[in-house]
Amino acid sequence: MGQLEVHGQALLDARGQFPSSSLADLYGPSSMPEPLLRAHQANDKAVLQVFGLKPKATDEEILSRLFTLYSEMTSGLLEDAPVRVKRQKRA
Repeated sequence: MGQLEVHGQALLDARGQFPSSSLADLYGPSSMPEPLLRAHQANDKAVLQVFGLKPKATDEEILSRLFTLYSEMTSGLLEDAPVRVKRQKRA
């Protein structure tokens, strides 16, 4: 099992410790239980590592990295695609 699966299971396990709590209770800014908070922090760190980012990466650094990866992954996809010209309907 990969690290992200391990962390995903840890999130589910942490949520499972509070079966009578709603998602609103579990994810409220002031009501998130400590085990769930720790599981999310560990998951966040693992996800950042997968994308080659430091644990304390800023939102700007994260977005920059994700857009760079997206551009790399999608470059050239439409180079050979046929160009479709929309015809205007006649009145």
